[in-house]
Amino acid sequence: MSDFSRARSQVAGVARRLDALLDESVAPLDALDILVAQQHLPARIDSTADQPLASAVRTALAHAGFPQRSVELIGNFLRDCEVRGHGQRAVRLLGRVDEARRRSLRERAAYGVIAIEFLLLVLVVAIQSIFVLPQFEAIFEASAMPLPALTRFLLAAQPLISFIALVALITLIGLVFPILLRPIRRPLDRLLLAVGATGEVLRKRNSDLLCGWLGLAASTPASQRTAIEAAQVWHADELLARVCAIVLSGAGQGENLSLRIDQLHGFDRDFQSTMKIAGDKERSSAMRARWRNVESLPEHPPGKAPVVVHVILGVLIALAVIAMYQPIFKLGATL
Repeated sequence: MSDFSRARSQVAGVARRLDALLDESVAPLDALDILVAQQHLPARIDSTADQPLASAVRTALAHAGFPQRSVELIGNFLRDCEVRGHGQRAVRLLGRVDEARRRSLRERAAYGVIAIEFLLLVLVVAIQSIFVLPQFEAIFEASAMPLPALTRFLLAAQPLISFIALVALITLIGLVFPILLRPIRRPLDRLLLAVGATGEVLRKRNSDLLCGWLGLAASTPASQRTAIEAAQVWHADELLARVCAIVLSGAGQGENLSLRIDQLHGFDRDFQSTMKIAGDKERSSAMRARWRNVESLPEHPPGKAPVVVHVILGVLIALAVIAMYQPIFKLGATL
């Protein structure tokens, strides 16, 4: 786990505990005292009666080692939300990210097992293609008999299979060790967003998350920009942060935020349409409504991707074994 992930996990844990205390109708200032007594927070710093939740988050961020600019950005976002009566929901927004990271770690472990299975499959196919199938091909040519169809297909498709194996191996390595793909993240982002089902999932996730940040913040341009900057800092190791950086770079040149978002492929059409709503109050309400729907979803939805990959690998292994044994059975039938 990187230093940033460890620090964010620490702050997310404080946010979840604070949210749980608020759910028990504990007053915000008393909740801070409880967290200090439990040593989840150091002695309160810059505590104010007006924005105690923002004070708690600032303290947690500073204690976890976040840079001062990050503390200010996220703290200002919490302050704006708390002034508007959305302080607890903003705290809950910070608390959910650690659950997503835990799910991501479990998925990486699953993909690590798949990578090992895939390497074994590639090794088996390589041995067949180099040592076994050419021998069968020579025997069948000498006997003036055609090879079985599946075996001929495997021999003809060797270049394609090698290319697919290389791409799949790089993808699996990236899923297990994402830090290895950091130098090519930008072009890889564009590639993944352009792929049908994968791009749709990534765009929806970006939109769901940013709806929370923008919907809880004030509707003024300055507050919306602060929310996007805070989201970029909080999700620094994710696709959303890189998309937010593109949005902010265009907005920094005088371009309207909603126009910039509409030009990007990093968000879904529903989110882009919401950004075009003329009324500030209606636009914020629509974003909060979407985030409320996301909040109500389970934090650990069952992942189907590893199961699907296991099934695909099983089918490929079966085909490879059949392709190897079919020539033996055909030779045995002719003798």
